[in-house]
Amino acid sequence: MTPPAVEAIFTACSKNDMKCMCKSTESFMANTFNGLPDYNMKPTDPLIIPELKVVVDEGLGLVFEFKNINITGLKNLQVQDFKLDTDKKLIGLKSKAVLNIVTDNVKIELTKQNKAFNGAYSASTTALGRSDYGYSFTKKDGKEFFLLAPEVHVCEIVEEPNVVLGDDLQKALDSESIFTACSKNDIKCLIKSTESFMANTFNGMPDNNMKATDPLIIPELKVVMDEDLGLASEFKNINITGLKNLQVTDFKLDSDKKLIGLKTKAVLNIVADNVKIEFTKQNKAFNGAYTASTTALLSSDYAYTFTKKDGKESFLLAPEVNICEIVEEPNVVLGDDLQKALDSDPDAQAMKAEYESKKVALRKKTLCSIVKDAYTVIINNYREVAQKYPKEAFITDI
Repeated sequence: MTPPAVEAIFTACSKNDMKCMCKSTESFMANTFNGLPDYNMKPTDPLIIPELKVVVDEGLGLVFEFKNINITGLKNLQVQDFKLDTDKKLIGLKSKAVLNIVTDNVKIELTKQNKAFNGAYSASTTALGRSDYGYSFTKKDGKEFFLLAPEVHVCEIVEEPNVVLGDDLQKALDSESIFTACSKNDIKCLIKSTESFMANTFNGMPDNNMKATDPLIIPELKVVMDEDLGLASEFKNINITGLKNLQVTDFKLDSDKKLIGLKTKAVLNIVADNVKIEFTKQNKAFNGAYTASTTALLSSDYAYTFTKKDGKESFLLAPEVNICEIVEEPNVVLGDDLQKALDSDPDAQAMKAEYESKKVALRKKTLCSIVKDAYTVIINNYREVAQKYPKEAFITDI
């Protein structure tokens, strides 16, 4: 087969006609994407990269090893600028391409942990590229030809790329990143793993039905502070921060009775722009802001069983029992308008002496109600992730 004439793949341009140069380069990509073996030109759409190793982050010890990367979209490459310096014999090419990148085989290595995970990878992105290279001339049969020097590439990815890992790979990474598997007798490991779970998942994981825990938002909560005084509080949109730094002080696992006991400590800041303090006996209510800072100790006890799916057993956690203790006197501040309203109300002043004698206990009771409600979200996050992954992802020998 006769190779195509050069005119079929590239339009000759004046060295000063940059518009022609840009258009000619785009036509070159569109006309040669299947490759031209007679010119030793490989296909560019799809373009196959047999293997590629990328050190993503040395500090994290994160490495990607790709096999048979399939890239499509280069035949529609747009040339945004073409510079030709005939004095210095330099060419500069700027381009833009909307690309789809797929491989069935990527190995994600965690080098510090000596672990690797394999699976599929796909990405779609818009890339801006710049290629700079020198040139000289070579003569053959009385004619001069371009001889291009090695190029220097600069790449910029426009906006956040859409990257999707294969289901099996994503599940393996999720279970690794959110929880470290431990022996049932290694309490130190179980404590550290639970703390890491809180630190790694505080933003929530919608794919695992896990809610955010820092800040953790409680939409509404009513607390009967003291029935004898007729004192109650209704909170709206409580914002709790500090749970991502939760400390696990003890972890008990009884594999015979299938019971788990978790003891924790958390330094918390609690804010609500809308609390209604009710005097139920006087049929009065006062609204305003509420903030508190406190240290809470909380123990959660729950049983577990196993459930089987696709031949693998997972944990199924029973409802938990939470016990709360507030350490020392909490710091509670009411909004100025709310505090002024209470200070000027005769019924509030009439019960002030009795309230003051109970103030610390009532504040602790209120905060424990908030903390226990927050821990319901935390344990439910455990519950969701526990039933999604094999039990060995959490406990290696149970």
